[in-house]
Amino acid sequence: MMAPQVSIDLARVKQNIDDIKEHLKRVSNGEKLPAHILAQLQRKIAYIEGLIERHKNLMDKTHDLTEKTKELQAKYKELSEVYVEILAEYNALKTPPHSYANFVRYLGEEEVVLGPGRIKKFPLIEVRNYDGVYRRVLLVNKDVKPHELKYGELLVINSSCPTSGGHVIAKAGEFDIAGEEAVIESVLGRDREGVSVLVKSGQMETVGVMHVSAGLAEELKPGKRVLVNLHAGLVIGILPDKESQKYLMPQVPKETFDDVCGLEGAIRRIKEDMIWPIIYPDLYERFGKPRFKGYVWHGPPGCGKTLLGKALANEMAKLLSEKYGIDIKGQFFYIGGTELLDKWVGNTEGFLREIFGSAENTSKKTFPPSPVLIIFDDAEVMFRTRGSAISSDVNESHVTQICTLLQGMEDRGNVIVIFLTNKPEMMDPAVSRHGRVSDVFHIPRPNRDGIMAMFRKYLKADWKVLHPKYNVDVYTPLKDGKPILAEGGKIKQLQFANDPSRVVDYLAENALKRMFGQSNEFRNELLAVQYAGDKDFTTLRYGDFVSGAIIAEGIMPKVLQMAINEAVELKNNSLPENTGVQMKFIYDAIEHVFESIRQTICTRSPEDLIEWLAVQGHKPRPIVRIRLPDGISAQKQEAVLAEDTSRAHDREESESDEDEGEEEL
Repeated sequence: MMAPQVSIDLARVKQNIDDIKEHLKRVSNGEKLPAHILAQLQRKIAYIEGLIERHKNLMDKTHDLTEKTKELQAKYKELSEVYVEILAEYNALKTPPHSYANFVRYLGEEEVVLGPGRIKKFPLIEVRNYDGVYRRVLLVNKDVKPHELKYGELLVINSSCPTSGGHVIAKAGEFDIAGEEAVIESVLGRDREGVSVLVKSGQMETVGVMHVSAGLAEELKPGKRVLVNLHAGLVIGILPDKESQKYLMPQVPKETFDDVCGLEGAIRRIKEDMIWPIIYPDLYERFGKPRFKGYVWHGPPGCGKTLLGKALANEMAKLLSEKYGIDIKGQFFYIGGTELLDKWVGNTEGFLREIFGSAENTSKKTFPPSPVLIIFDDAEVMFRTRGSAISSDVNESHVTQICTLLQGMEDRGNVIVIFLTNKPEMMDPAVSRHGRVSDVFHIPRPNRDGIMAMFRKYLKADWKVLHPKYNVDVYTPLKDGKPILAEGGKIKQLQFANDPSRVVDYLAENALKRMFGQSNEFRNELLAVQYAGDKDFTTLRYGDFVSGAIIAEGIMPKVLQMAINEAVELKNNSLPENTGVQMKFIYDAIEHVFESIRQTICTRSPEDLIEWLAVQGHKPRPIVRIRLPDGISAQKQEAVLAEDTSRAHDREESESDEDEGEEEL
C-alpha cells in the first residue's frame, strides 16, 4: 500500500513542477496568462510547499530516532560490562579462599577473556604469601583500589583463575600493624619489591634484610625505628623517634677550639682532663688514673660554655680519626633545663635512662668508641638541691636517678656528661661533688685579649665591609672637623697603609677602650652600687659584663645593621659607595646594648639585683644604694628609666673622644 502511494505522490510532484516550468516559460516569452491558469499555479506551489514542510518533519523524527538508538546502544554496552563483572565475581566466589597474602606492588592492567567475545581488563598486582612465594593475582573486586593498597597489606586470595595466580576477593579487614620493633642499620637499595633495608631487631639482636614500600622509604635512614614483620620479611610501619633522639644534634658540631676566644686556660684544662684520656688510654691505664665521669662547668651566661662543648665533641672526633686513620664522628646530646621535665611521675627518670643508653650504644657501635657528649644546660633547674625551699620531692628522684647513671661511666665508652650552670650553688651537692663528677670547671668571662680577638674575628678585614675613608696610607682622626693633636702638639696620624687588617685592629682597640677604659668616670659606667659596710660606691663598667654572646649576637649585628641603614639612605642619594663599618657605629652599638642591660637593671628589686650580679660572676653582697651614670641616686628606679636613652645620647655628643682618636658625628 505504501509503495504505490509514494510513487503517485512523486509523479504528481514531478507533473506539478513540469507545469510550473512550462507556465514560467510562457511568461518569459511575454505571454499573459489567464486568471484560471494563475489560480492553478498558486495551488500547485502551495502543494509543493506542504510537501517540503512534511519532509522537514520527517527528518526531525528520524534524527530523534537516531539519538534514541545511540542511547540504547550505550545502555546496552554498560549493562554488558556490569554483566561481565558480576559473572567474574560469581566465578571467583564459587570456590573457597585459597590463602592470605601481603600486597607487594601494582603491575598495571591485564586483559582477561571471560567467554566468547567477552574481554575485560582487571588490575594485576603482585603479592607475597607467608611462605615467601610471590604470585601475580587479579583485583576482581572493584571496591579494592590498587593505588590505595599499602605495601604489606593483607588480602584474601582465591586461586581458581586459569589465566593468573588467583583473584583478590577482598581486604582482610583492618590492616594489622602489629609487629616487632627494629632499627634500620642501612638502606641497601631498590629491587622489584620496593626498597630493601638491613634491620636489627631490638629483642633478638638479629640482622636481616627487610623490604619497604617506596612511600615509606623516603623517611628511612640509619638509626630510624621501624615496625617489622619478621616472618613475612616486611617493614610495616615507621615508629616515632625515641625521646633521646629529640636532643641529639642533627649534625656533628663543626666548631673547633679556634672558634673560642679568650678562654685559653679553660681549653688547656679541657684538653688535659677530657681529651687526653681518650687519645692516650694506655697511659691512663699504666698509671692507674681513672677515666672521666662527668664535669660541671659554671660561669656567667654567654661566655662560651655551650660553644666549648660543641668544640670538644668535634676536636675529640678529629683527634681519634687522625690516630686510627678512619672517619669518626662525634655526637652531641643537648638538653635544656626544663626539656625533660614531665608531669607524669617517673617519665623524666625514664628519659634520662634512655638518653644515657642511647649515648652508650652510639659510642660503642664503632671502634674505637666514638665520642658522645651529653650536655645538660641550666642544670640547676633539673638537679636542684634537695630539701631546699624552691625544690620539691619530684626533683629528689631526678637527682637520685642522675647520681645512679653517673656511677659506672667508665664502662659506657667515650661518653662524657657535662652540666652547665650559671648558679652552681643551687645544684644538689650529690651531683656536683668530686667523686660523682671528675672535676668542676669555672668558665670565666673572656679577658681583654679574648675580647680583642672576638672583635678581630667579627670585624672582617674586607673593603666591601669597612668604610672607604679608612682605605688610605695615613689616616688622620678628626674631632669637631679638626685633626686631633697628639703629645707634643703634633697632629695624630695612623699608618693604615691601605691595609684592612690594620683598620680592624684600630676599630677593635678603640672598642676595647670604650668598654674597659677608666679615663672618663661615666664614659662606660653601667651602674655604681654601694655594698653594705662600704663607704664608697663600686663602679661596674661595661667590661665587667661583656661576653662573647654580647659581642657576637648583640654589638656586631647592630653595627652591621647601622652600616646597611646608611647604605640604603645614601643609595637614594646616589652615593652608596661611601658607606661601611666605621668607629661611630661600634660606639653606638656598644652604648645601645649596654643601655638595654641598664634598663633591665632599673626594673629589678634590690634582692633580684643581688642575684643577677651573682649570676654575672660578681660576689653576692647586700646592696644599700644604687647610682646610675648620671650621678642621681636610684631610690626610685622607675622614674629614671624613661630618661636613660636620651642621657646616653647626650653623653655621646658632649664627652671627649680624644683618647679614642675618632670623631663622633
